[in-house]
Amino acid sequence: QHMDPPSDQEGAEAYFRTAFETVVGDLEFVLDILEGMASPLRACFDLDRIGIYGHSFGGGASAAICNQDERVLAGAALDGFFHGDAAENGSEKPFLWLLAEGHLERDTTLQQMWNQTNSDAYMATVAGAAHYSYTDVGLLLTHFAPLIPRQAVGFGTIEPKRLLDIANAYTLAFFDGYLKERPLDELLDLAEQYPEVSFDYK
Repeated sequence: QHMDPPSDQEGAEAYFRTAFETVVGDLEFVLDILEGMASPLRACFDLDRIGIYGHSFGGGASAAICNQDERVLAGAALDGFFHGDAAENGSEKPFLWLLAEGHLERDTTLQQMWNQTNSDAYMATVAGAAHYSYTDVGLLLTHFAPLIPRQAVGFGTIEPKRLLDIANAYTLAFFDGYLKERPLDELLDLAEQYPEVSFDYK
């Protein structure tokens, strides 16, 4: 049953906190289920090399579970919004942020998280990307509603397929580096291939 958030600030913050903790709890539940599966299905998963990523709220939950669960080795967020320990104290695991244009400048919580993170940290901001650019909807609009300007409905100015290519390249190179021990140069060198990406790391 759908419930609208409370209109008062204290109630809205409690609502958001509960929703966030529920999503993180769902991730913990899935990890527990995967660990408890009977063979041979369990053999389909390499549970010694777990990475996690998500968009928006899911990106924040990915950061939270990186700090809460030792089974998760690395995480990434596609224009995520952050809450809790990871937001205040930074990520304890290698972490990749893929951001919409202007997000870092507007989001003091994200700035704090970046500054507080002492693990390997990577930030890629894509010119022309908006928050919903990191969903499939912009790509679907191109096919089903080509006359609607994407930027008018919050999907930025970047061509959707280009952003998909960028997000795929960065997340793949990041997780290949931290889960498969491939050279991190493959991640660091992507900026040359995608000039619309402002890239930083520490």
